[in-house]
Amino acid sequence: MRRLYSKRVWNERTGRFEPGLIEIRKGRIDSIDFGSKRSLAKTEDLGESFVGPSAIDLHIHSRGFDENHKEDFESLEAAAQRGGVGLMACMANTQPRLDSPKRILDFLRLTKNRSIRMLPFAAVTEKLEGKTPTAWKELLKMPIAGLSDDGKPLWNEEIFVAALKATKAAGKLLSLHEEDLSCSEASVIHLSEASMRTGHKGSPEEAETRMVERDLAWAARLRAPIHLCHLSSEKTLSLIRRYQKKGVKVSSELTPHHALLSVEDFREREPLEWSQFKVCPVIRERSDREALCRAARSGLISVFASDHAPHSRLEKDRPMESAAHGILSLENHLPLYDLVRRRSKLSWGDYFRLSAQKPADLLGLGQEWGHLKPGYWANLIVFEETKPQDLEWGRSKSSNGPWKGLKAQVRMLQHWSQGRQVYG
Repeated sequence: MRRLYSKRVWNERTGRFEPGLIEIRKGRIDSIDFGSKRSLAKTEDLGESFVGPSAIDLHIHSRGFDENHKEDFESLEAAAQRGGVGLMACMANTQPRLDSPKRILDFLRLTKNRSIRMLPFAAVTEKLEGKTPTAWKELLKMPIAGLSDDGKPLWNEEIFVAALKATKAAGKLLSLHEEDLSCSEASVIHLSEASMRTGHKGSPEEAETRMVERDLAWAARLRAPIHLCHLSSEKTLSLIRRYQKKGVKVSSELTPHHALLSVEDFREREPLEWSQFKVCPVIRERSDREALCRAARSGLISVFASDHAPHSRLEKDRPMESAAHGILSLENHLPLYDLVRRRSKLSWGDYFRLSAQKPADLLGLGQEWGHLKPGYWANLIVFEETKPQDLEWGRSKSSNGPWKGLKAQVRMLQHWSQGRQVYG
């Protein structure tokens, strides 16, 4: 039995931080006594630190396997410990790809018994090439988050429709990278004044909206749920709103880089820093950023998901055209999304809904994960508010990201995962 007391424990019923005594037994929350004063022996007094549920991130590029130079499972685990992420859904674009039952078993073996749970997506198509479906029937019976070719769109409409039917029947996610390559291929930045001024090929909003509209129309026709990765465009939000009114179950993600940055930030940086902004989908206008944040507040966007994508300096510190796509953020998951919360005027209730509760529901784990309640796994974070300070990095093997100048206003003190203290 472990006992934790704080004057600021998140109470889902009232939507406030309140004095509370948490008792943890066999990895789960045994009880929470709100209004309690610290009186029991062997109780850890956390003072006025904030206590809430740890995050669940539906979009992680784990690396490992043949890309251990970018990130291995040990460094990924360490980054999640500091970032306050207790469960990670990991994309299939590892090297080699997670495109067979054997590869999924390899992933599960390498991530078994770690302090942070790692749940893989299986690829929709072999080698993520968009041509030959993987063994969905067998894969969807395995402990996976669902199917995804993230990093590449499902351009083949016949395969997309079949995958949508298969994941609907299995109750798993179909996580979609929405990109029309006919108008975005070789692009490195949002189509804008900045792209024209710097001479880089720009990606228009239609690169996202065309695929989103195609896929939402099929989801409506089949009455199937659909999950859209890393939204970037205000126009996409209008499509989601329209189809939700028709009854389509659409879930979607907000990354920290699309919520905190805009193409104007790129324009203000030195040319040697431009490649740090290269990501797919591209970072768009300030108006898109503000619309995405409003959508998170209203509930139109479902979850916070980092799209953590580590790359070595050799792959990232180079001209835009040849630099790798992707931004790293996992070990500062809490500080970055706290900045999103502040700028978007989200309540802490909104934050925990987006970071923990809704992701758990989408994975079918809402009865054991995502909440600070008796009977649930004791996955919790302990943090404090601070004066603005530089973000701390160093747990991940990589360091790619355009985060210079952003200041953290919270600091992680402890992270508990399934009843074990894994950080602090």
